[in-house]
Amino acid sequence: INPVQFSQGQKLFQANCAKCHGKYAEGAKDWQQLDENGKNPAPPLNGTGHTWHHSSKALTNVIKNGTAKIGGNMPAWKDKLSDREIKLILNWITAQWSDEIYTAWYNRFHQEK
Repeated sequence: INPVQFSQGQKLFQANCAKCHGKYAEGAKDWQQLDENGKNPAPPLNGTGHTWHHSSKALTNVIKNGTAKIGGNMPAWKDKLSDREIKLILNWITAQWSDEIYTAWYNRFHQEK
């Protein structure tokens, strides 16, 4: 990821995702505890949660379509964010992960099998 893409992804994250996922992608406080509606608050995306357990395709799908169909709170962003913007956001998110987490994710989903 180049510095311009990083900056664009960061700005898009702050404008669209930080309200729920936190300025630094740290997630909502007590994100593992069910809220008053019986749902989990927004998880961290900074590598300390489960985001890295999912492929880029799966993460893109969650951003585009939200999680309402599977009982979550996340709204669908397909009418607000372009594919390019979603990719920039995901690039910024993965740049927040430790080298160890990023390598494990990359090896799991992006290496030739």
